[in-house]
Amino acid sequence: MPRLKRIIDERQLASFRACELAPAQLYEQIPDDDRVVLVGSPPGVGKSWAAQALAEYALQRDHDLVIYTAPTRAIIGELDIVHRLAPSSVVVLEPRPRRLCGDADPAWKDFERSGCAALGKATLCEPCAERDGNGGKCSWPDQLNRIGPNTRLVVMTEQYLSLNPQLVRQIRGRAKSHRQLLLLDEGLFVKSAIVRRFTRTDLRRFREALTKAQSAEDRDTGVNAWLDGIDFLLDPDVELEVLRRFWRNQLRFSVLEAQRAGHRMFGSGFRYLAPELELLNSTVTTGQWRDGDNFEIVARVDTEGSDVVIMAAYLDADIVEERLSRPAIPLFSDIVFRHSKTRVLNITDPIGTATTLSCPQHFDRVVDFFTALALRNAARGFRTVLVARKQFVRRIGARIEGVSAALDRPLKCVQPSSGKPFDRCEPTEIAVINYGTVGINSLQSFDALYCIGGYYARSDHLNDVYQQSLPPNTRMPIRVRMEGRRRRVYAADRRFNTRYHARRAEATHRMIERHVVPKAVGRIRPFTTPAEVILFQCDDLSGELGSIDEFASLAVARRALKVPTLARMKRAALGERIRARQKVGESLRAIGAGLGISPSTALLAVREEQLDRLLAEIRL
Repeated sequence: MPRLKRIIDERQLASFRACELAPAQLYEQIPDDDRVVLVGSPPGVGKSWAAQALAEYALQRDHDLVIYTAPTRAIIGELDIVHRLAPSSVVVLEPRPRRLCGDADPAWKDFERSGCAALGKATLCEPCAERDGNGGKCSWPDQLNRIGPNTRLVVMTEQYLSLNPQLVRQIRGRAKSHRQLLLLDEGLFVKSAIVRRFTRTDLRRFREALTKAQSAEDRDTGVNAWLDGIDFLLDPDVELEVLRRFWRNQLRFSVLEAQRAGHRMFGSGFRYLAPELELLNSTVTTGQWRDGDNFEIVARVDTEGSDVVIMAAYLDADIVEERLSRPAIPLFSDIVFRHSKTRVLNITDPIGTATTLSCPQHFDRVVDFFTALALRNAARGFRTVLVARKQFVRRIGARIEGVSAALDRPLKCVQPSSGKPFDRCEPTEIAVINYGTVGINSLQSFDALYCIGGYYARSDHLNDVYQQSLPPNTRMPIRVRMEGRRRRVYAADRRFNTRYHARRAEATHRMIERHVVPKAVGRIRPFTTPAEVILFQCDDLSGELGSIDEFASLAVARRALKVPTLARMKRAALGERIRARQKVGESLRAIGAGLGISPSTALLAVREEQLDRLLAEIRL
């Protein structure tokens, strides 16, 4: 029997924040061993505040360095801790300023694709007038050099760790840190293995570039060791596991020359492979194999030797343990946060799948259902958010705007790309976002969130994520099927039924499908403020969201909630127009003739209830 969860509503939230989310309390949870702390509080509970408070508290105690990662730059811009510490002790890693690069941006992109950043800095940044050393304001090329013994806080997006899995170790080396805390806000990179792929052709070209670089140097640069290792790697009879490590410091004098030679000989067809080869047989490699002419390396972010706290809702401890190769301590996994006046409903109807919604007839029926709810909310002064798969967002906006205009109750759909901040939307302006949207915190004052269709992962996507860290000869295809309006992972291969594979596959399924929906719901903060939520998912999300009222189909939900059909709403709107004309003395027959409808149709419309009353009777 599943363990009952503790419910924390608005009455206990202040106490929870003051006690269990207090920096001193969280700091005490950081173990002295290799375990990772996983703080699973949903949006709005106080996660970001707690993370910043913990960072400051740690720097006042036993930690001399905090590395803070965020999923987006927008979130970094909201961090107060950056401004509370001495400017000389804080380094915020910035992306390359493409606007300042101007005409050099296309060339820089080419260098980035081929891994030739050193060549880009030497040829494009050195003479650039925008560089601070040349009198400009751009310090990007040297920003890592700003990390030193006086650095207490390093802030960056998670993308840096995906691009360089060993960056944490390098940062703490530059800072000469004795004990550091790695704070991951969201930890999105944990959800996907870091995979590096290259071909035999890429490897041969890299070898030729190294040979040229060696001949260009008068002194022994250590390139010979790399050349020998590459020769062994090109030999199909040599097992990857017996190769000696490729060490970065052996190339320190030849990096620029190798990139210059490779780019000169092969242009955009060259790849500087030193970072990839350095991962072979390293401590961060979790899988490596050769399949014909293709090589593949799977790595994890190197967090060894650092204390790690992950602030992420709906992230499984199983996934954390697999991706970081460290056990996880999940905090608050026995708690459901939910405002006492929040109501969550779920329509477990397969009509919400992307395949079914692609049919215009089904699409219109589903969107019209939620249009009625949005109209009812607008009449009450409530603001509405709609969530859908990205492929349907524009179509939803067009349908809602067209239908509402025809009903003389025009609504406008606002998307993130429209340029209008969501927090300035009026009740007649509907925010429409897609599943998976991150970094949007301007929806927290909205009153309702409705999912137009469910979020279901394709089998090929599920397999891609699940199989990433498995060698090709051990990969077992998995699928998802419906079992009583619930989606379950299965596989024909009996080996899948081992406890290890079954557990991993279920955790992967939860991560890329089930947990996307609660995170989308969290955009309006139903955990801490009253809200109205409707899901459209063939799954049980009560473990994440608390009690849920379920409807087996859209038709059942329509009857139970008394949501009028589009035909009835049109008839009511028509009745309003006819009654308005009757008041100025026109006859029903004349009105019908003017509108192109029969007198009987006009009479039915006149007898219909007012549209506002129909909308007011919806029982949400």
